[in-house]
Amino acid sequence: MPGRFAFTAVIDRELSRIYLTASGDMDSAGFVDGYIAQMDALGDPWNFDRVIDVRGCHGHAEYDDFVRLGKYWAPLSHRAPGPLKTAVITRNARTESRMSIVSMLLPGHEVQAFEDLAEAEAWLGASRA
Repeated sequence: MPGRFAFTAVIDRELSRIYLTASGDMDSAGFVDGYIAQMDALGDPWNFDRVIDVRGCHGHAEYDDFVRLGKYWAPLSHRAPGPLKTAVITRNARTESRMSIVSMLLPGHEVQAFEDLAEAEAWLGASRA
């Protein structure tokens, strides 16, 4: 049975990558608030690609919260050294179907869904090779 929502982050500065893991009972606002808090804590999020693993989540983010995330990200995107990639690891078809919309709402980001970490890392690595 799902439990309390948790959001954790691990930063790999050598790969210029943030690994975010979300698990538990997710509400949309809580997910976006957690994401923003992790980015604020980082201090320079525009320098990192992201892997967001939501396979352990129960729930999904709503359009309005993605719009809010886009408004947070827009002024930061101008500091990015180039286009950034966000790989979302999910087995939820609804989440996967929203990635093109999310990509449009996050300036300077290409967002794509994957079923496992190996696929996500291969896609991210292709941009840095």
